[in-house]
Amino acid sequence: MNKRVLAVALLTVFLLLAMGCVLTTLMNRLTSGNVQTTRERIAIEIPSPSRATPYPTLTPRPQADSPTSLAPSTFRVELSESDISALVGEEGLSRDGLQVRNLRVTITEQQVIARFDAAHASSGLSGEMTVIGVPQVVDGKLYLQVIDFSLGSSFSGFTRLIANALVESVLASYNTGDGIPVPIEGVNEVTSVELLAGRMVVTGTHH
Repeated sequence: MNKRVLAVALLTVFLLLAMGCVLTTLMNRLTSGNVQTTRERIAIEIPSPSRATPYPTLTPRPQADSPTSLAPSTFRVELSESDISALVGEEGLSRDGLQVRNLRVTITEQQVIARFDAAHASSGLSGEMTVIGVPQVVDGKLYLQVIDFSLGSSFSGFTRLIANALVESVLASYNTGDGIPVPIEGVNEVTSVELLAGRMVVTGTHH
């Protein structure tokens, strides 16, 4: 698994709070084909009963040049602040009338902080948003526990009330109790996530 896949997954969770789109659908579209499998498939040939051997045997026949272990491959991905921020800078982000730009990510030993400017065409809402979250691993899956969010000064009065209500509604819809799921395509199990100054390290296994 490469770090771009993880960056897209984490970024999607942050943007979910602004756009309210379906997380898994977006992840499947963004990460399709980015994860490469390293374990080759093994074909098993079952002997015919007419063979003159005392015990049937299973003959592994590798489809590639050399056999490899059936165990899932391990991965270790180190994700920096710039890895996540660069996604918006490189590609831009626009979906369902929402445009996101100027993403700034700060990773401390306690939390991940994302600041970005968002504008929604149909509602006319626009301004800066700040989301603070803590990633955690539960039963082999990665989650982001959102501990706080805030809106910039451009959100004021009744508009601020509406925007707050929308974000809280999205949080309630996607929060599983362990946080918001961060589905990473091609990953079998996430074993650990560690926050360091300026970077995040995720380990696990993939197919």
